[in-house]
Amino acid sequence: SSLSRGGMSPAMVHHVLVVLRMALNLAESWDLVARNVARRVKAPAKPEKIDDGSEPKARSVREPLTVDDTRKLLDAAGKHRLGAIWFLAACLGLRKSEAIGLRWRDVDLDAATVAVRHQLTFVIDGEGVQRTTRAVLAPLKAKRRLEVLPLAPGLVALLRERRAVQAAEKLKAGAAWENEHSLIFTSLRGHALDSCRMHRLHRELLAAAGVRVVRFHDLRHGAATEMVVRDGVDVASAGAILGHADRTTTLRYTHADPARAHAAVARLGERLGLNG
Repeated sequence: SSLSRGGMSPAMVHHVLVVLRMALNLAESWDLVARNVARRVKAPAKPEKIDDGSEPKARSVREPLTVDDTRKLLDAAGKHRLGAIWFLAACLGLRKSEAIGLRWRDVDLDAATVAVRHQLTFVIDGEGVQRTTRAVLAPLKAKRRLEVLPLAPGLVALLRERRAVQAAEKLKAGAAWENEHSLIFTSLRGHALDSCRMHRLHRELLAAAGVRVVRFHDLRHGAATEMVVRDGVDVASAGAILGHADRTTTLRYTHADPARAHAAVARLGERLGLNG
């Protein structure tokens, strides 16, 4: 192909072809093209891996923010009208889709609880140039063993503040206000928040806080680590809060604390008489 002649590696050409096939499949489903011609294109053979004796490349390891950096991020989030989303993720480990899908009927601020029963997603209506997207409340990724979660006093205060802010936003928007699902977190005109906007806002808050770039989902990893590794919460209880289907998932979300690991080895060495 012209890509191969241009010097692109067989592996990269294969990747480009896969992406092209996916795009044309979608275009075909929308009646934008008659057929997916990329299906007939034969992918180049991938070169066999040669064992040169070198060490395999290590997979990148994502580490959650430290407690100090998480506090910096939350300080920045506290100044934003939607900042309570980050507090919910850091404290309860809510997924982004769960947090932005919360409705006012899901929280009981007097009882200091929140019920996580669904997630927000977007579906496509129509075909071709007439297609539009709309927000829907979908089933959770996995059934929660603990549906109603407790809210720390600080979270209750943030949500009360959010309710007052949204009431003012609704009044200002007037007839332009649209909040079909009575969502807690919306745009200034009541529209549901999409992933692109959340990604952009997350990056802005990280920059404002002056901390390294992590995914929004890494706040969930941080919550798991704080509960299990640093607070000693049993894995079953932490998994119930996070909404995991089994304990092995919760364990995959926890990250080692080097300081605690060194202290554990020192204590074991002392018991075995190895510390001098």
